[in-house]
Formats: sequence, C-alpha cells, structure tokens
Amino acid sequence: MYFNRFFLDDIVDFSVRLGADQELFKSMVDKLRSNPDETVGYDVVVEFVKLAVEATKDDSFGLHLGEYFLLKATQPVDEIMQKSLTIEEAFSNAVAYSRLISDSMDCQLYEDAQGYFSVIFRNNPDWEIRSAQVRRHNLDAALVSTMKSLQFLTGFRYYPHKVKVPFKRPKMVHEYYRIFNCSLEYDHPFGEIQFSRDLLKKPISTSDYGLLKKLKRKAEDELRKPGEADELLTEMKKAILVNIDGTQFPKQKEVAMAMSITVRTLQRRLRDRKLKFSDVQTEIKMTIALRHLVEDGLLMDEIAYLLGYSESSAFVRAFKKWKGLSPMNYVKGLKN
Repeated sequence: MYFNRFFLDDIVDFSVRLGADQELFKSMVDKLRSNPDETVGYDVVVEFVKLAVEATKDDSFGLHLGEYFLLKATQPVDEIMQKSLTIEEAFSNAVAYSRLISDSMDCQLYEDAQGYFSVIFRNNPDWEIRSAQVRRHNLDAALVSTMKSLQFLTGFRYYPHKVKVPFKRPKMVHEYYRIFNCSLEYDHPFGEIQFSRDLLKKPISTSDYGLLKKLKRKAEDELRKPGEADELLTEMKKAILVNIDGTQFPKQKEVAMAMSITVRTLQRRLRDRKLKFSDVQTEIKMTIALRHLVEDGLLMDEIAYLLGYSESSAFVRAFKKWKGLSPMNYVKGLKN
C-alpha cells in the first residue's frame, strides 16, 4: 500500500506556492529523508494531505493540485503517454502503469455504447478505509490530471462529457464546474471521467515508438521492485476487507480461500515475515477505528461493536497496544 514518495514533494511544493510555511512540514520531511525507500505508506500521505489542507485553508486542494501543478509523481507515466502513438494507446498505457504513482486506486479504461470512453478509478480496499477527506483530494487530483493529459496530448482544450464522483455534493461545487466545465454526478460507486470516443483515434505529435519501448521496459522493472512481501500483504488485506460481513471479520481460512492459497501456505508466508494473521487483521481494525474516532466522532461502544469486539474495554486495550495511548487521549493529542 504505497504512493510514489515524489507525491509528498508535490504536496509540500504546492502548499508553499499557496502560501503555507514550509517549516510546518520540516519534521515530517526530515523523517522521510532517513528512509531510502522510493515509496511511502498510506498513513504518511494522509498526514501530509491533512496538514496541507489545514495550512492552505483550501478545501479544493486536490483539484487545484491537479490543475496548476506539474506533478513529479506522475512524470514517469506522463512520459510514456507522450511517446504513445494515439490517445487510445496513451490512456491504455497510463492505466497499465498507474501503479508507478500509487496503488491506492485501480484504474480502468472503458468504452460505452453511447459514444464515450471513460477512465475509471476504484479505491484499493485498504485505501477506502482511510480519511474520506484525503481520498477525495487524491481522486480530485487524478481526475484533473487525466483531463490535463488529454488537453496536452491533443493540443486542444477538450473538456469531459461528464465527471462522476463517489461522494456527496461538495461545498465548493463551483470549483468542479469551473475546472471540468461539464455535468457532475455524485454518490457514484467509483470515480469516473468521460470523454467523446472520437478522441481515442487522435495521433500524438510527440510519439516515438523506440523510446516508448525503453520507457515501458523501465516501468515494468520499477513495478517489480516492491517484491513478494508487499504483494502478499496487499492481497491479504484486500481479502480481509472485501470479505467483512457486517461486524464480522473473516477467519484465516476464508482469507486464504479468497487468495487461492491454503491456510498452511498463508501461515508459512506470514511466519517468514515474522507476522501473525491477527497482527494484520488488528492493523486493519485500528485503521478503521481511527477514521471512526477522528472523522465520524462515534462513541467507544459503537466503534467496538462495528469492529467485532465483545465490549468497549477490549477495543480500548487493543488500541492502547497499537498506539500506546487510549483512543480518547490519542484524539486529544491530534487536536492539540
């Protein structure tokens, strides 16, 4: 579960451009510099985006990030698109290599019978349980970047036919209309931006087949880097989240079955990583608990019930073990 770490540079640079004090991000940036990894986890991105929105007082931060900034995080995909032969090939490549940016959303190219093509964004289940505010900004930036890519590749100011978002009508809805200049649909199951299908056959003036092959080969090498451990945990978390039934979390046998492996194989792979099934499931429960605590303001008894704990004291003990603080003290610390 990751983002390209350049996405954090984009967030900080754009926040400063909007007037935020760069010193606000210093401690978090310094902590990241000591980590050689090229990717960062979801929780780090959530922390950066929340601070950026607070520092800039921009409720449309994601829209504006996509609209005004040339993102470092998207550069590898942008280069592949620019060397493609047609718009159709460019967007097919963008979908195929979107994980160079992040695995927070699964991307898909879709053509309907009414003469339109869409780029669809579906949240990774583990991203779906993160902050609703941050998920909105992430999707907004992706939708605007998609439109900007089409405009740049064609050299014309094409606008979408329709934009669909998986949330209620936002307060700053006029910004969506100003930027996309099209009709909007809310409470859709996933994010979607729709254009005329006639645009797919348009050639790209910067196409270069030889360079495209090299860029795609490099991209495929990069995508192999996260390794088996990341892939195992990603698939396991997806299997857990997809198979939650009401307040009941799936058992190890059900998760192994969803992953098309045996329980013994799952146990062995987790043991190799010095993990237990319960460790991974608890991490998911506590992430959901944080969202209920911070964003939804639910009572302790309600959260305990939703997460399958027999009583609130059991939930509080689990939370203390995870964060070192009681849920209420943790929330107080966030507000101070």
